[in-house]
Amino acid sequence: GECDCLPGYFGDRCQFFQTTVSRDDFLGNFDVDEDCTTGAYSYSSNVTAGSGTTEIGISNFYEVFNNNVIATVDGYDVTIAYQEPDTSGVYVSGSGTMNEDMDEITLDYTVSNSTTTDVCTGVWVRNSRYFTEY
Repeated sequence: GECDCLPGYFGDRCQFFQTTVSRDDFLGNFDVDEDCTTGAYSYSSNVTAGSGTTEIGISNFYEVFNNNVIATVDGYDVTIAYQEPDTSGVYVSGSGTMNEDMDEITLDYTVSNSTTTDVCTGVWVRNSRYFTEY
């Protein structure tokens, strides 16, 4: 069976309790449903650890970028600073939050180039979690 864990608890049997939210809580494989002004899209994405303790890398972002989109996390909040991941003239920026069950990230973002701007809301639903060994 599948357990519905109380907020703050996670694991196959809700056996783990989260006291604070850290960058590692965002890591994993996600299914993305994206609703943009240009249309609706679905794809997969991995969230991996970035270079700093509050940094994450989001792969396959917008199903266009080859390089990771870099974001910072602070508690449940995610910020994507204005950046050009692929040096291709396509830019992205935005922000969002992780839910309390830590299985869904909702992001509002803008992707633009010199002629077009696409405004999106993306929902990243966790498939699997990456655990860090200590």
